[in-house]
Amino acid sequence: MWKPTNCDGGSASSHYIVEYKTVKTEWSSAANATVKKTGHSLQVKKSETYTVRVTAVNKLGVGKPAVITIKFTG
Repeated sequence: MWKPTNCDGGSASSHYIVEYKTVKTEWSSAANATVKKTGHSLQVKKSETYTVRVTAVNKLGVGKPAVITIKFTG
């Protein structure tokens, strides 16, 4: 989950683009990567470190991505 951006240029976000990668892979779009809510679930492998980026989109265009690194352990 994430909070909506505070810097929207005066236009609310219409949707978000969710992407992820590991240290061994390139950026990939998440399944159903275009989401309208501020949360998304990913299928992940245990004991892997993922970097997730979320980009807000509004009628003015695509914003800068917020990047989060998460280590999942099982």
